[in-house]
Amino acid sequence: MFFENKNQATENCPYFNGHSRNINYPSHIHQEIELVLVKRGRVSVVGENGQFIAEEGDICIFMPGEIHSFSSITESHLYILKMYAGATAEKLDFSVMRAETNPLRQGRSLNTTLREKMELVKRETEERLQGYTYKANSLANDMLCDILRSSALKEFNPDEKRRHLSALTLLTATNKLVRERYSEQITLSDAADACNLSKYYFAHFFKEITGSTFLEYLTLFRLERALPLLSCTEKTVVDVAYDCGFSNIRSFNRAFKKYIGLSPSEYRKNASRA
Repeated sequence: MFFENKNQATENCPYFNGHSRNINYPSHIHQEIELVLVKRGRVSVVGENGQFIAEEGDICIFMPGEIHSFSSITESHLYILKMYAGATAEKLDFSVMRAETNPLRQGRSLNTTLREKMELVKRETEERLQGYTYKANSLANDMLCDILRSSALKEFNPDEKRRHLSALTLLTATNKLVRERYSEQITLSDAADACNLSKYYFAHFFKEITGSTFLEYLTLFRLERALPLLSCTEKTVVDVAYDCGFSNIRSFNRAFKKYIGLSPSEYRKNASRA
């Protein structure tokens, strides 16, 4: 997945998830400002500034359009907060801003302030007392103001902006190709041609900006499409594999076990019990 279009914040209410555990989330971008607090464990994060480790108490800050991914190293628990980043009277363009450093380590005053307010957002969204959306939105706006006034953000320089636009162009074209043809056989050359790049340059740039190969992304995309077919339809595992673009059942089973941690049959059985 590149462009995440679910679990979105709105102008009137942030999105909050306080129950993400042992997360493995492929490279993606979205239009919200996202804060990720590591409540427990250690997580490997790939962002536009490279790969780093976020540990218990750390907070990661991701801005609109910023490419990032997560992979748990140990048993982990995360809070994920997305805040609306649309137009304001100040006409702030958050898409050209990035965190000065990631992650924001425990012990810094901004980290302490943000963690305290995230706990309050968690309480409001879980208790859902009358007016909780107003309160949660107020806390989210407070956090955004805290970030802006702390000098925790920087704006792109011209070179960074050009590179970012090149990356978004590549991801947009690649995402369009995969969404339209994931059930067919797609090669690295097909993806490079869709981006008007040589195969070598495409493979190198794709890996650099996403932290994964094109084949890994394509496999994860196909698996994401397979999950609802296994849990919500009566299609055979073989039919699901072919419908999602896998060339044979063996490669489907192997990929499913590697990335999902279960066989397709085990996943279907667990889903039927839920």
